[in-house]
Amino acid sequence: MRVVLTTFGTMGDNAPMFALAEALREQGNEPVLLFNPLCQAEAAARVLPFVGVGRRWDPEEVADVAKCADPMRGAIAIWNDFHLPNVAPTFHPVQRAITEHRADVVVSHWLSFGAYFAARQAGVRHAVVNLAPCWWYSHRDPSLYNPIDAPAWLLRLLLFMPRLLVNRVVGGSLQSVCREIGVPWRRDQYFAALGEADHNLGMWSPTFRPLANWNVYWPSRAPPTV
Repeated sequence: MRVVLTTFGTMGDNAPMFALAEALREQGNEPVLLFNPLCQAEAAARVLPFVGVGRRWDPEEVADVAKCADPMRGAIAIWNDFHLPNVAPTFHPVQRAITEHRADVVVSHWLSFGAYFAARQAGVRHAVVNLAPCWWYSHRDPSLYNPIDAPAWLLRLLLFMPRLLVNRVVGGSLQSVCREIGVPWRRDQYFAALGEADHNLGMWSPTFRPLANWNVYWPSRAPPTV
């Protein structure tokens, strides 16, 4: 099986994808990595096929940016300044990789929407890798974001708040990008990507969160795996 893997972010985002690529290779598959050019030396050390995507970006660029460290708006700043501008630069290389490597499946970081759009347009299977349990929104088994001792119905109700925020920040900001690259847009694009994925893989210990009882917000064709 020929697999295109792509991610973007710090080594906390990249290292699990490197490990996944090596595991796929050990099973007889043919992985190719589409990562930040900064990761080329690491890929060479692991003898993994590599294609640089976008500009050479150093995660240290985030370290000293006050707005990125803000506890309330830091995640939004990181999305707007780093992940969002990387959608189109990821979309076109993944398109080419699907064709040139005759890919059977695309595996991408949960915020790599360029890979999701390319896989959907090509009709290729797509798997989403999620590295943070809190980003799996489950209506029946909600995550605990703080030590509030609240009844289950209230925890489920509170899920609407992050859902609305994600739709506004992620979904709203993707509209112009979708227009630029010529793909359909949805306001609930984040949840649509998870729901349309052939597989959702949670790369964390089940100690942090076991399998989520599948969420009514984004029912998928395939169950998630931790």
